[in-house]
Amino acid sequence: MSIYSIQDEDFIAEMAVVCPKCQAMAAVFGGQAAATAAENEAQLRFFCVSCNFALRYKNTPKFKAHSKAGRGKDGVVEANLVCDPFFGFDLWYCTDTAYGLLWAYNRDHLRAIQYEIEQLRLAQHQNTQGGTALPLWAQNPKNSDYLIQVLEKLVLK
Repeated sequence: MSIYSIQDEDFIAEMAVVCPKCQAMAAVFGGQAAATAAENEAQLRFFCVSCNFALRYKNTPKFKAHSKAGRGKDGVVEANLVCDPFFGFDLWYCTDTAYGLLWAYNRDHLRAIQYEIEQLRLAQHQNTQGGTALPLWAQNPKNSDYLIQVLEKLVLK
């Protein structure tokens, strides 16, 4: 799979989120972008190992948020928001940078973003072009060294 065909929703099977009870890292798991509302009801879970707070998606109130690029489904927040797209919990891997907000659903998502930034930096020397889901400030090769450092710190969080 080309990095250019990867979407944020490819990383929602397990997401690192902030526990709303204790503020520790917790997990939302079982999500599938192409799943029906009924499938998500049956499969989605939230769990925090720090305080043992747990939720099943089928037992929670649903909400719908709208984003410029999102595609809403029954009871699911659209992709490209800075929260998990099901429960709406804050993402664990999220930080302000000098250029804008940088976030990822999990470590694999962080690595994919880092790889894409590195490829864009290399591409400037090869004069190649390709599509990317990164914001313009993250696509600028002048920002790549700084953004790679930010991503490396975020992985250690």
